[in-house]
Amino acid sequence: MSPYADSLGGVAGRDKMHGAKWRKGLITPQSYSRTSSAIKAIQEDVTKRNAELIDVLNGDLNTLFTDDCKCSVAIFKERCQLRGLLTKAKPRGKKAPTSPARSPTPPRAATPPIATDMIRVV
Repeated sequence: MSPYADSLGGVAGRDKMHGAKWRKGLITPQSYSRTSSAIKAIQEDVTKRNAELIDVLNGDLNTLFTDDCKCSVAIFKERCQLRGLLTKAKPRGKKAPTSPARSPTPPRAATPPIATDMIRVV
């Protein structure tokens, strides 16, 4: 067992056993999302480099998090997206409502070409 995991397997173990119910009121959803994205980025970097977790954490990612991102998980997530360790998901917000009574506007008619041979410069 990892020294950072408890008897339930840490965050991943609790998610597997209880779903999202255990974290209600514990942390904000945005904080959880950013933290889990940072964890996924670290795991992806370990896979890409084919290295040990401790080597990846003590190396480049540590410098990125502490120096470049000033220990901000939100900035770390953005930098990992720029490095290709995370894919940026599409927004899942509400779509703009469409009015069924409104018909689509017809396309504009093309403007007729100007006859340049009839223009006289004064």
